[in-house]
Parts: sequence; structure tokens; C-alpha cells
Amino acid sequence: MHADDRSPDPRRITFIEGVLYNPWVNVGASLVCTAGLGWMTWWFWGMWRDVVDAPAYADQGLDVVGGLIGVIAGGLAMIALFIVTIWVISWWAKRGWGRAPRSES
Repeated sequence: MHADDRSPDPRRITFIEGVLYNPWVNVGASLVCTAGLGWMTWWFWGMWRDVVDAPAYADQGLDVVGGLIGVIAGGLAMIALFIVTIWVISWWAKRGWGRAPRSES
């Protein structure tokens, strides 16, 4: 089955091939992960600033470069998760998220 052929019911939790489909769960989890990664990146930024502003010590240059790499990786991952969140919202919008149930006539 091709991924675009899936039409889970947005009004209930659906399991297809071990994957949970529900707009509130999927979008909520994506938002929580994005916010958590953003907070973590901000926290790492503060730690990196503390290393940069600290009095000179051995291997401070390595700590600064390593911290900057971590901050950049966290920032890029947060941007990627933000894009994934937008994709998840649009994916569910195409499948009738928030629409009234269809009447069986």
C-alpha cells in the first residue's frame, strides 16, 4: 500500500501497519517535540555562552567549537521538526481533519 493511499478516519485513533493515525495525537506530538527541541537548543545556547564568557582554561577552544556545533545541530533539527509539523497539519487537512462526519445515504 502506498503511503498516499491511506485514508484513516480523523475522528478516531486508527492503527495501520503499526502506525498510529489521529490528528490530535500526531499534531500534538509533533508540536511537543518541536517545542522541546527548541527549549533544549535555547538551553544549549546559554551553556555555550557560559563557556565563551568563562575565564580562559585549557581546551576552552574545543568546548566552544563543540558547543557551537551542538547549538547549530539543535537549531537545524528544530527547523526540520517545524517543517515536519507543518507537513503533518497539511497531511491531515487533506484527509478531512475537522470536517463533519459524512452521512451514509
